[in-house]
Amino acid sequence: MRPQKLRLQIGRWILVGGASVSLDWAIFALVYIASNSILLSNTISIFLSSTFNFACHKRWTFQDNGKFSDRTRRYILNQFVNYLVSTVLIKTLSLSGVNPILLKPIVISIVAPVNFLSLKYFVFALEKVATVNHNVERKY
Repeated sequence: MRPQKLRLQIGRWILVGGASVSLDWAIFALVYIASNSILLSNTISIFLSSTFNFACHKRWTFQDNGKFSDRTRRYILNQFVNYLVSTVLIKTLSLSGVNPILLKPIVISIVAPVNFLSLKYFVFALEKVATVNHNVERKY
C-alpha cells in the first residue's frame, strides 16, 4: 500500500473513530447515570457505537466492497474482544474509586490502536488469491 493511501486511511480512521468515541462515551455516560451499571452501560454504548463504526469504516475508511457477511462476522468477533477488554478494564480501574464515566475515554484510548490494526489486518484484510497466470489481491 502506498504511504499516501495509508495516511488517508489513518486520517479517515481518526475521524470515524472520533465520532464513534464521542457516541460511545455519551451513551455510556447517559446509561450509567440512569442505571449505575458498568456492564449495562458498556454493552449498550459499544453495541450502538460499533454499528455506526462498522458502517463508516466499511464504506469510507477502508472502501471495502467485500461480502457483508464475511466482514460482519469478523467485525463482531473484533468488537466482542474489545467489549470484554474494555469492560474488564473499566470495572477493574473503577475499584480505585474513579468514576467509570471518567475512565471510559481512558480505556478507549488504550484499546483504539489495537483496534485499528485489527480492523485493517483482520476485519478488512486483503486475501491473496492464486490464479493460473499471476497472483491477484482481492477483498473477500
